[in-house]
Amino acid sequence: MVNRYHWGFEDPPHAQREDESELDAFRRIRDEIKLVFEAYATGYREAVSA
Repeated sequence: MVNRYHWGFEDPPHAQREDESELDAFRRIRDEIKLVFEAYATGYREAVSA
């Protein structure tokens, strides 16, 4: 059985907010992606060890 997950993230080139540089937009979204995957990995590890 294959489990598939999808998380939607903003497209960095089009996600720039007011008073935010394009680089800052990329960094913000990168950090969001990191948080989601860390949370997923933590939940996965807890489920496997239970």
